[in-house]
Amino acid sequence: MYTIMGASGHVGFAVVKELTAQNLPVRAVLHQREKAEALKKLGAEVVFADTFELPSLLSAFRGSKAVFLITPETGQNADLIADTKTMLNNYRQAIVACAVKKVVGLSSIGAHLGAGSGNLEMSHLLEHAFDGLEADQVFLRPAYYFSNWLMGAQQVKRTGLLYSFYPPNLVIPMVSPEDVARIVADLLTRTEHGKKVYEMEGPAEYAPEDVAQAMSDTLGRFVKVNPIPKQDWESVLKKIGFSHNAAENFIKMTECVVNGQARPEGKGISLLKGTTSLEQFIKSAFRSSIPVYTSHTP
Repeated sequence: MYTIMGASGHVGFAVVKELTAQNLPVRAVLHQREKAEALKKLGAEVVFADTFELPSLLSAFRGSKAVFLITPETGQNADLIADTKTMLNNYRQAIVACAVKKVVGLSSIGAHLGAGSGNLEMSHLLEHAFDGLEADQVFLRPAYYFSNWLMGAQQVKRTGLLYSFYPPNLVIPMVSPEDVARIVADLLTRTEHGKKVYEMEGPAEYAPEDVAQAMSDTLGRFVKVNPIPKQDWESVLKKIGFSHNAAENFIKMTECVVNGQARPEGKGISLLKGTTSLEQFIKSAFRSSIPVYTSHTP
């Protein structure tokens, strides 16, 4: 059994789709009922669990050969790092109790930065949460998801303005979440021993102004990047519902991206490449109904 946490998310749902297409047994773990029926139609067993409730994780992990783990962000945390440590401790206990053989964790480029890097520290903690366990461990560090730009898609359609925490010409690694899901599915099913870390980006690097151009080409109207001034970051985040602590950690992460720290670590870590371009992703997304994505991690 392959157990997928966060199965309603963009990456998680696509991982389930990849695995069920191979006729593999898949358990899709949800926190709420969103996408439950769609996952069942794919052929997955659907269960509900809360990462902060160990008994529900024990039930979800029971009988699992491999598990796919995420560290979801809510924007509501009173103490993001403390909550992450609690979540990871529950994961660890469930992995041991259920004798899970393999763990694949969704990390992030920049995870090597560790303490002081805001949301990126969540990925750093994930990569070290299962040290000493017998389970094989693989961590994938994707770049900034193309899908993060879709959070402002409706506003772009209405006004032609693409709001960005990044400078318009800041070139950073980006990647398609569907490409990430294909790699995750492969990592779950291939035989690897010990602990491995991979980094992943798309076929090219892009700037917010490239995103605006791709949207402009698709919509047939001019789209302009509207950078959010740094002094307004906290107020903007709180206006959309972030807690003080969540906003603080998001800002630390954003600063790491802007100052160039949140780049692939290299140092012998294999760098994987997605095949989907930004332009292909934007065209596909805008020609279908655009869901709201809530991942903020680069």
